[in-house]
Amino acid sequence: MQLYNLTVRVGGSLFNEVPLADATAAEVEVLRRIHGHDAMVRIVATKEDARRDDESERARLQQRYGRALMTIKGVGTLDAVLGVRGVPLPKAIPGVDSAPAPKRGRPAKPDDIKALAEETASADPIGEDEFQ
Repeated sequence: MQLYNLTVRVGGSLFNEVPLADATAAEVEVLRRIHGHDAMVRIVATKEDARRDDESERARLQQRYGRALMTIKGVGTLDAVLGVRGVPLPKAIPGVDSAPAPKRGRPAKPDDIKALAEETASADPIGEDEFQ
């Protein structure tokens, strides 16, 4: 299962944001039903977790969000959000790149910046006649 880091806007509020690490696609679907479809922001894929299977993930989500789902009129259960047991859980979030975010490169050293500035300064200037 692909895991994600994201920010949950509790109840869809811009003033109440909570970071969530290592969420599954199924968990994001449950949270969208609880807090609103646009309440999940800054979703970034982090890693794959082969240890999680559908049954253990359903049990975890039921324990964590079961009571909240019961309070939503017309939903009531985890099965209403993710389908009955035996239906495969979503493995990825559509529209979100499933490759982990690339790590940033090393920061530039002052010598590198100085050399680049000198190289740029010594380059031939572009005349106005080249733009016509």
